[in-house]
Amino acid sequence: MSKKNKDLLVLGFALFSMFFGAGNLIFPPYLGIISSHNWFISVLAFILTDVGLTMFGVIITSKFGGNVNALCEKVSRPFAVIFGTLCMIAIGPLLAIPRTAATTYEIFAVPIFGNSVPPLASSIVFFGVTLFFVLNESSTMDRVGKILTPILLIMIFLIVIKAILTPIGSFAKVPQQNFFLIGFNEGYQTMDALGSIFMAGIVIKSLIDKGYTSEREKFEMGTKTAIISGIGLAVVYISLAFVGATSSSVVATTNRGAILTTITDMLWGKIGIYTLGVAMLMACLTTSIGLTSTVASFFETTSNGKLPYKMVSIVICVFSTITSIMGLEKIISIAVPILITMYPMLIALMFLHIFDKFIKRKAIYQGAVFGAFLIGISQAMPMLFKNSLFLIELDKYIKTLPFSNIGMPFIIPSILCSILFLIFVEE
Repeated sequence: MSKKNKDLLVLGFALFSMFFGAGNLIFPPYLGIISSHNWFISVLAFILTDVGLTMFGVIITSKFGGNVNALCEKVSRPFAVIFGTLCMIAIGPLLAIPRTAATTYEIFAVPIFGNSVPPLASSIVFFGVTLFFVLNESSTMDRVGKILTPILLIMIFLIVIKAILTPIGSFAKVPQQNFFLIGFNEGYQTMDALGSIFMAGIVIKSLIDKGYTSEREKFEMGTKTAIISGIGLAVVYISLAFVGATSSSVVATTNRGAILTTITDMLWGKIGIYTLGVAMLMACLTTSIGLTSTVASFFETTSNGKLPYKMVSIVICVFSTITSIMGLEKIISIAVPILITMYPMLIALMFLHIFDKFIKRKAIYQGAVFGAFLIGISQAMPMLFKNSLFLIELDKYIKTLPFSNIGMPFIIPSILCSILFLIFVEE
């Protein structure tokens, strides 16, 4: 095998491991359960928003040498700072980090110890361990993560194979819904696309360390690395969604954390539960440690040292401990309006960069992002203020816009706002 192909496989698997968080595993089986025989439509949409946007984010940011500021500054410098900060808060202490502890509690603590362990006690221990490794900047958990990712993959492989050979149920009858839209919105929940624009910098640095220094080489290798990791993620998601779908007639729960453990128990019994629980615990810990360290470093750098790394790490862990006790389903429900607001802006921004060399004015970027923001916030507000008749009517109108049935009603408003900004906004 040539050095180039070997480097691609190593980096592709490394990038796959970065995005292969334990929390991601709870969404595909859920889609399978609620979609039943329509599972492939749902998981295809899920892959589009999770894998597709994540790969796209890595590829587009690789074009700028992994510099996320260069990506966002096409709108404006203040936007780059604000949007970057919001992304870090979302994939950090507000949503993703607390979710690692909540997932650990529901997939490790409850199945193994029962309800005798309170959520708060579990979270305190979890974030105590997280903080220890973050403050000591130890590489121990990185090494553990490299071992545990294959173990977790093997466990998933065993679950899928057993489900195919000896299925525990069959496809259930489910009410007809827009399964594509359900999968599309569920893909936002992984938050991988928000993280991809930052992960691209790690990929580019690794490529430079391996001797790929030209802009063409970095972009080409970065693109192929993203594709390899994306294929790996798609295979895992399709497999787990299929397992959920074929179990939909016997698995009564729609609690995302409980679905995988219920299926594992039916297929492999207590040994499977314990193995999955321990692997998920360690995978969640490595994710929590990595995210906490990344977010703390971001705020220290962005604030020019005014927010010290250790202080930010402590604040993140304390805040995440409190947030995590809300439970997995509550955290996911809180994430929905936030992600529905943020993702349209990210999609518009990344899409425009395909045509970057033809775009001569920032007004086009500004208009597109503004239009996407208006639609995103208009969709999010009715979720927060459910009794507002005006917001309910506004949401109904947005659902009539072109492409709303595939989760992208912001396309036409973004185009129109780009044209208006191009005409009326002076630079």
